[in-house]
Amino acid sequence: MRLFLAKQDGNWMNGEGVVAVKLEKAAGGAVPVLVDGHGNRYDFVKMDPTRWIKNSKYFGANFQPGKGQIHVLVVIDWENFSGKDWPYQGASELVAVLTDPLLDHYKAWEAGNEDKQNHAINLVLSGPGTGKSRMLDEMKDLLCKAAERSKNQNLVKRMASAYTFHVTFEDGTGSNGSLLLSDEVPEYDVSYRMLYQLTKEIGDWTVFHNELKRSYGHLLLTIATVVDMLAELTMTDVENLTVILCVNGLQRLVDNGTKNCGCSRVLSAICRFMNASQAFVVCVCSATVHLPIMNALADSPQRHVLLVPSVLKGDQIWKPKTGLEKQLMDDMGGHGRALEVLDAVLQKYAREELEEFEPTGIVKKVWIEMKNRCGDLLDDEFYNSSSNVQDLLAAILSRRRYDPSSRFGYLE
Repeated sequence: MRLFLAKQDGNWMNGEGVVAVKLEKAAGGAVPVLVDGHGNRYDFVKMDPTRWIKNSKYFGANFQPGKGQIHVLVVIDWENFSGKDWPYQGASELVAVLTDPLLDHYKAWEAGNEDKQNHAINLVLSGPGTGKSRMLDEMKDLLCKAAERSKNQNLVKRMASAYTFHVTFEDGTGSNGSLLLSDEVPEYDVSYRMLYQLTKEIGDWTVFHNELKRSYGHLLLTIATVVDMLAELTMTDVENLTVILCVNGLQRLVDNGTKNCGCSRVLSAICRFMNASQAFVVCVCSATVHLPIMNALADSPQRHVLLVPSVLKGDQIWKPKTGLEKQLMDDMGGHGRALEVLDAVLQKYAREELEEFEPTGIVKKVWIEMKNRCGDLLDDEFYNSSSNVQDLLAAILSRRRYDPSSRFGYLE
């Protein structure tokens, strides 16, 4: 939260004036600005909450509030991450990758062809904080643009009317690693969460699924069953229904390298449902790990499309006002979460203060905050090998872009 004096040309503002104030994105976070009818811009003085309120720069010792006056503008930032508010980058490249598989999938579904090679499952595989969840949030728009690019008008209409399920094994419906009903159908982990989204009075997830298992455990609540429920709720024939199923955080399910692990069983269940669904369904799954997902599909002819989040261009998020800001932005390497954390760290400094700091000190603060939010990124046996670290460092210094199937040195 940041405070600004609500003064324009030395006069306190009123309610009508405040309505015209807009928030503008800046390196230190959003700032209030006012542009009048003649194009004149007014910036507001940022207040230091540690200073005495009677300070002469703010209200003074003899301050008397007037009727209808507003004295302080309060800007409240997002509690955790601001990236969801940034313009989405890399959409055109993703749309180009999605178009042909989406059109093939639709034509095969329309013809009643259930061959796995005609129905692509979309996989978003990338490290923590690189924009996987944001991509899933943008997925309907990306698929609509891909449909338009295909020039198939029936597909365009379907994607425009699609209902999107956002299923996650993280956050509010997180998984502890094991399946809800480990001895039952693995797709229950997806279908229960889909039904949870459809429930109008959503309470705690744990209470919801425990009650569902206790009272309705005899029901075969498959993914297809929930889609049928959606068709009834929308009074639509299931054949005329279009669904986008986004499943986030598959890495949270247990992976022991076998086909019987939770990760593999759930992914296989999603593919089986998609290939034979009466409704037209597009499935998108994300994970922070690559090998378990690819191992699950290794012996299957199931078509899949790899979607990699874009490397962000920092200067498209905010315009750096100093050379130091530009250097720090470049040092984040286009990593979305790192840019978010840098943004949060920079909020604590005024422009004049930044010029007095060494870049290494700010980078250290970013690293500490990244560890607080994401855990120790180097806490893995992989980094115990000096040869692994050398190969990884060489890959970083090369400034090349690697996708999940790339090799560098002896590493995959």
